[in-house]
Amino acid sequence: MLATLAFVVDSIFLVLAVGALVFYICMIFGFWRGAPFVPSSHKVVADMIALARIQKGEQVYDLGSGDGRILIAAARAGAHARGWEIHPMLVWFTRLKAWWSGLGALVCVEAKSYWSADWKDADVIMVYLITSRMQEFKEKLMREVRPGTRVASHEFKIPGWEPSAQAGSVRLYIVP
Repeated sequence: MLATLAFVVDSIFLVLAVGALVFYICMIFGFWRGAPFVPSSHKVVADMIALARIQKGEQVYDLGSGDGRILIAAARAGAHARGWEIHPMLVWFTRLKAWWSGLGALVCVEAKSYWSADWKDADVIMVYLITSRMQEFKEKLMREVRPGTRVASHEFKIPGWEPSAQAGSVRLYIVP
């Protein structure tokens, strides 16, 4: 009996250790590709949704959607929310949260880099990138999105653009 219990405890520890290792490897890869997973606070999410003035039926894209909290909030506002996340555990977690909250039909998240995604149908883009990637982000915006697309950026400025509104650390930009 004691040997069986020890085997079960060892097995659980091994599974948790492997899971943690995969999680941290994905986090390092995420940092290299754009930004590490750092969840936005509920206040920041609320500020992003409010500043973007999301309307029912709009297409809201979240780049590096993490645990899906922005996607879920956008769907609650009536938007079709789409995200890209390279961390497979976070993609799974987002899908589970969307299903659990009854918003699965309005939330779509793909396990791929947002750099290779097509942004042309976006009405609103939510982003929390690091400074070193913002120029590249701006260039992709100018190539792919329609003028008038709203961009809510948490913390980091889009080089050369002035925000049309700001709430705390969130800036709203309108693509020219």
